[in-house]
Amino acid sequence: MSSHTEPRRPTSPWGRFLQVLPGRGRPSKPRSQSLNVVVSRGEETSFEEHLESRRLSEAAGQLIAREEGLYGGVAQEVGGAVQIARLAADRTVFYSRLRQALSRSFSSEAEDVEVLRSAVDAIRRDEEQDRRWQGTGRVPPDWRPGGFWALHDEALADLVEERVNGASSPGDGQGLSSIEREILEVGRQLKEDLGWVVRVVKDCYPAEMDICNLYGRLYHRAFSSRLSMIAEFGLEDEDCSVLLRWVNSHYPSILRDEVLRGEVDSDRLGPLLAQDLYTPLEAQFLSTTQERLRRSLDLFLKAEQALWTGGAPPTATDGCPSSPLAIDVLQCLNGAVVETECILGDERKAQLVACVLVEFLDSLKSFLSSVMDSSAGNSRQLLLAHLLVLQQFRDYVVKKAHLFPDDVKERCLHTLSSVKESAHTWLLSPTLKSLKPHYPTLGTCCWLKRPLLQGLLDSLELHIQDLQGLGDPCREGLVGRLQVEVMAEYVSRLLNGNHRLNLQQQVQMAQTVSEDGERLAEVFSRAGPRELWLDGIVSQIAEVLRLQHLPTIQIVVASMGMSYPDLSSKHVLSLLKLKSSLSRSHRAMVQEALADCRKDILTSDPAPPPFFSRVNLK
Repeated sequence: MSSHTEPRRPTSPWGRFLQVLPGRGRPSKPRSQSLNVVVSRGEETSFEEHLESRRLSEAAGQLIAREEGLYGGVAQEVGGAVQIARLAADRTVFYSRLRQALSRSFSSEAEDVEVLRSAVDAIRRDEEQDRRWQGTGRVPPDWRPGGFWALHDEALADLVEERVNGASSPGDGQGLSSIEREILEVGRQLKEDLGWVVRVVKDCYPAEMDICNLYGRLYHRAFSSRLSMIAEFGLEDEDCSVLLRWVNSHYPSILRDEVLRGEVDSDRLGPLLAQDLYTPLEAQFLSTTQERLRRSLDLFLKAEQALWTGGAPPTATDGCPSSPLAIDVLQCLNGAVVETECILGDERKAQLVACVLVEFLDSLKSFLSSVMDSSAGNSRQLLLAHLLVLQQFRDYVVKKAHLFPDDVKERCLHTLSSVKESAHTWLLSPTLKSLKPHYPTLGTCCWLKRPLLQGLLDSLELHIQDLQGLGDPCREGLVGRLQVEVMAEYVSRLLNGNHRLNLQQQVQMAQTVSEDGERLAEVFSRAGPRELWLDGIVSQIAEVLRLQHLPTIQIVVASMGMSYPDLSSKHVLSLLKLKSSLSRSHRAMVQEALADCRKDILTSDPAPPPFFSRVNLK
């Protein structure tokens, strides 16, 4: 007897592909490796009748029984050549019927489902016969190994390819491009077929076959091949978006569907598109989206510019100047960001779209600078309207901080703060100018003898009332800035006094400063929430003027230095010079205490806004 030869392998490309598919299950080995099997004799139904009735499992059993009859000898084949040739021919016919049954795996006819179940059982029986032959060490018939599982896998691969290539739309693709319609048809076919596999086909197979994952891999491969062919020829922008949306959103959603979840292991399928095809499409989409967003935002800003140059005042909401600019821009921006995250499936890529806001804010800054440089009659109203616009942009950047890289977020916030600061300065300039006549007597001997602050307070009341028509955020911001400017001017007048106070005058000035601080705070409180952090400055200055004990003065000054980082040694020296009771060496000791305290103590508390940097010294 000749030596045992290696089993023949399927030569089809699909067969070779499926042999290396990961996770491919096989039926378990039979308990016996003996060639002898128990086969019932004297069947009343012929092989041809079984085929005609599509009872493939029974037909397979008859073929195996005939094979046993012809090759049951221990020396060599005992059957005649005619019987062997006839058995080989019948196996060829059976092979064809088997493929035919597998090709109808998606038939909704109940009979076809039973035939599929019979076909799977027939394959299982034939594969068991292959393994029995392998255990004998004898030369098998020419058709062994039968390799019916390879036949099965090849047939399913052909079936899937045919169904994917033959997918057609049920007629709801009106208004779609040819490429969008093609992808939609294939995607719909994939979803329906995989659902059928889970609901119906799965029950026709033994669990170890893992048939759902096999079909999942076949459809994934076929869909990937189809999309790759589409991507290779270059796409218009809209079709590029459609393809990327299917790759990153629609297709993963299908695999996460309730029917398929847990049946198809999507994590093992790999990407639908190779990186060399995907990367250019992603770059095309991002570039197109960014440019489209830039054009849209530019149109919004041009509308604002046209309104201003035309001399028309901004619209009023509840009596307050307002502008839809922030709402329009942020709706457009947010829509582009959401679309990008959905189409690309990556929040980090959405950041590249959100970054367009940086360019827009730079353009807005330039526009508002032009407004402030002009003498147009509607400039003031437009700036007042845009104070709320700036606040709305700031709220968005802070709330949606995850959409911006840290450097981009900081740049946006810096630009917004810079524009807001400039707008406040421009809007308050007339007010601050009108208050200047009330400052010269502050800190003088006359000021110590009688109250001279009332004129300043009355003027402040009038100017604050002019701001009452603004919305809360804008009014509060302007009133807060006005409070800072007034207090900085007040402190500047105190520190620039050229006289040195005796003990009684120091106590009197401390009392006056304390009362002035309370009266100023009361005026600003009536306007709404005020800058509470300013209260500590005036009270601590009054405390330094009142105190005479050097260590206590050192403690108060050190506390001021820690609370207000922009308090300089020059400011401290100017304050201490008002006290004639302090010698030069004592003043030096106070300044040293301030420096040591700042050097030795670290704090994580946020620093208040700059104040002493606004206090000008002579």
